[in-house]
Order: sequence, then structure tokens, then C-alpha cells
Amino acid sequence: MIFRRKYADMILNREKDIEIRWIGTKNVEKVKPGDYILIMCKLAEGIIGIAKVVNICIKSIKDITEEDAIRAGFSSKENMINELLQLYPIRDLEEKYYLIKLIPLIDLRGTPIKLRDLGLNITYNDLRGRIIRLDTQIINKILMNIRRGNA
Repeated sequence: MIFRRKYADMILNREKDIEIRWIGTKNVEKVKPGDYILIMCKLAEGIIGIAKVVNICIKSIKDITEEDAIRAGFSSKENMINELLQLYPIRDLEEKYYLIKLIPLIDLRGTPIKLRDLGLNITYNDLRGRIIRLDTQIINKILMNIRRGNA
């Protein structure tokens, strides 16, 4: 997933444990508990962290609580709505959002893994507004690079 840098840092620093994604995000319905999320901010920078999905719930904007918004890295629910309006075509407060609970597993900010080093030819347009499901072999390759200290 592509994150704004401040939110990626908050996840890796354990200051944010919920990621909110609009139900219209391509492939968001395929994210399941137990999946690994590759944390990226810029494709050129590469993978800066890995988190694991521990839970998912779907809520309308009106049902997202102040606590949910704060756990998602916003200062308030109002601030969350204002930021979501910049990203998504919100039409009403009944629209649904995925609240994806994450736990950070690996912080690679000091030694990011470049996608090309994994043999992946992914562009920003491939990821923009989407979630891409990677083959298990790619995840294993990432973990092997980390174990070898090649990250």
C-alpha cells in the first residue's frame, strides 16, 4: 500500500494502528486478517516497512468513532473527514470504509527494499487508488533479503 509519509511513520512508530480505506478502493475487499502489508510512500524509495493485518471492519463515515479516527492517525473525526474528502469522492455520511487494524512487524526505513530488486515492475499508476496482491513468493523473497541483511 502507498501511504503518506507521516502515516507510514506513525504505523512503524506504533502511533497508528488503523488504516482507513474507501470501499471503492480497488481490491480492498481482498485484504484479509493475516495478510502482510508492504508499507511504501514513494515507489522510488521502495518498501520501508511491513505490517500485518489483524482485523478488518467496515463502517460508514457516520459510524466511525472519534477513537477510531484518532487510532487512524487523525487529530479528530472532523479532521479525518476533511482529509478523506481530499482523497475520496465522498457523497454522503453513509458511505462505507474499511478500517484495517495493523501491527507493524519490520521497520525498513533505514534500509528500504527497492521493488526492482525484487523483480517487480510496478508503477505509481498501478498502485494509485488500488491495492495490489503480491504472490507469496515475493513476500518470501523480501523476508529472505531481510534475514540475510540485504535490505
